[in-house]
Amino acid sequence: MISTALTYRYIYISLHQGQIRCRGAGRIQFLRYEDYKDCGETNDCDIYFKSLVIRDGNDNTLFKIDLTTTTKNTNTVNLTRVEELRDPITIHFPTNKTVTISLKVWDNDHQNSDDFIKSWTNVVVPFSDLEANETARTKISHSPLTSENAYLTFEYSVLSCDDGYTGRGCNYCRDKVHSYFHGSCTCEYTNF
Repeated sequence: MISTALTYRYIYISLHQGQIRCRGAGRIQFLRYEDYKDCGETNDCDIYFKSLVIRDGNDNTLFKIDLTTTTKNTNTVNLTRVEELRDPITIHFPTNKTVTISLKVWDNDHQNSDDFIKSWTNVVVPFSDLEANETARTKISHSPLTSENAYLTFEYSVLSCDDGYTGRGCNYCRDKVHSYFHGSCTCEYTNF
């Protein structure tokens, strides 16, 4: 005869052998860059982005562009017309992990050394605020305390969630393990 303690232990081990894979797919579309401070009303900037990087909460690079095409004589850039940013960027993110954008903006001076204009660091893309197949748009200010400013506008959406996800924006891993010990879901934080 097997004791009750041994029976419970066997149930606990057998129900916790597998891991639930939790991954989500999202999309980011850069739309517009505006700079009325450094480029002024005279439209005198030849703007390009350098080191545009999208990372997850573990500092893994999900997407990177080293250098974009330079735009000519402008203070406003339609980013859907910049070759490297024309198409939406699809990324894959793990559950409960932050996705951030960092980039540097430069002015091409052609004959002289280029001028650094400004940078954004670790701008959070809140995928967890969205349901699957929902899209949101955000316009972020570089320096909210000044009247003359620069803005970056982009859209983001959650495309799909693995079966292991539940909740808005694929932000919770569903507990598929039920036992007397109330075992919790184990998620693989793996980008694909």
